[in-house]
Amino acid sequence: MRRFVTLAILAACTMPAAAQETGFTPEDDKMLTECVENAGASGGESLAATCIGTVSELCQETPEGSTTIGIVECAARETSWWDKRLNDTYAAVLETLDADRTQSLRDAQRAWIAFRDAECAFAYDYWRDGTIRSVFGASCMLDLTARRAIDLSDILEWSAG
Repeated sequence: MRRFVTLAILAACTMPAAAQETGFTPEDDKMLTECVENAGASGGESLAATCIGTVSELCQETPEGSTTIGIVECAARETSWWDKRLNDTYAAVLETLDADRTQSLRDAQRAWIAFRDAECAFAYDYWRDGTIRSVFGASCMLDLTARRAIDLSDILEWSAG
């Protein structure tokens, strides 16, 4: 777990000042929001998974994003967008549930956070013999956070329907 804290600190300390406050830029927000909305309009929220990595991959094509530290920063930048979406959607889902289901979702979310952190710590630790471990750890956080945000969006859609 300490390694992930170090990774997060490294990403935050080397991230440009404008991106440190929100993690993502207004351009990132626009691009990902449009991607998710268009995916939903194309036949289902599950298509939103095709949006995972949109900003990160584009960021990695820049000179700053092409280094190991840059790749980690790019992934962290996009992860912060998905994390905000996850938290906003989680709050919206809670508003639709009765007390029993609210507690059940809270329990599930706490278990999911523990799973995500352990899974990504394993990915980071597995590749401990090289700098690639930072890339695998950051990629894991991006992927799992985005997928949970999509899952919660599906739950919100079911709750409304």
